[in-house]
Amino acid sequence: MPGFVVTGEARLSATGPEWAAVRSLDGHRFVLKTVPVTHLAEAQTLADQQASRYGLVQSEHLIRRHGAIATADGMLALLLDEVTGGGLAQLIGARGQLTVGEMVTTVAPLFRALADLHTSGVVHGDLSPESVLFTADGRPMIGDLGMARLLGRGRAPLDGTSGFAAPELTAGADTSPGADTYAMAAIGWFCLTGAPPEPAARRPVLTALRPGTPPRLAALLTSCLSAEPAVRPSAAQAAVELFNAAPA
Repeated sequence: MPGFVVTGEARLSATGPEWAAVRSLDGHRFVLKTVPVTHLAEAQTLADQQASRYGLVQSEHLIRRHGAIATADGMLALLLDEVTGGGLAQLIGARGQLTVGEMVTTVAPLFRALADLHTSGVVHGDLSPESVLFTADGRPMIGDLGMARLLGRGRAPLDGTSGFAAPELTAGADTSPGADTYAMAAIGWFCLTGAPPEPAARRPVLTALRPGTPPRLAALLTSCLSAEPAVRPSAAQAAVELFNAAPA
């Protein structure tokens, strides 16, 4: 890729490989995330517009996007901040579950980052454990902003993220802040149990699935996972309550 030296494959994501790269001009390190698109020029314009808009959101828990470049094989490569601490999906795959404290320190800052996005008029629309990465010092980060639109999906994808998409999306509703709240709570449930939550009608009680979960914390996740969007707290409310619900 002109202007970059690819140093190796960073990881394989749902959309394709991600490459560690160094910008020749200044030595800055990035990840190049390749995205298959149908109309390259239109997708590149959209990606650049998204990068400008997302750059206005002030949060230390969002993976920054710095633009996009076209590859020689007709794909789009997004320029992302390098995040080297691994991913949440891989962590749960290796360990099975997180402790309550680990879940809170992972998910509460991400709720706060969602609140910052929502205040700026942005919804994520495609949250799952694959969207959560960690910096080298363990800070949780949200990635994959805007991917649904770049891939030509007007609504949150249900393939591959079953259990993390809010139920109203299956009925054709547009993505919304409430759907993001649902997805982040589902990620919290996944952290504690190793599996996404079942639909509300057949969902076991969290304290039975994971004994020792504080009842107040279980109640918060349950309200965030309500089938009724109006019942769910905002991401900002969930961030505060999650910290308050955890044991000292």
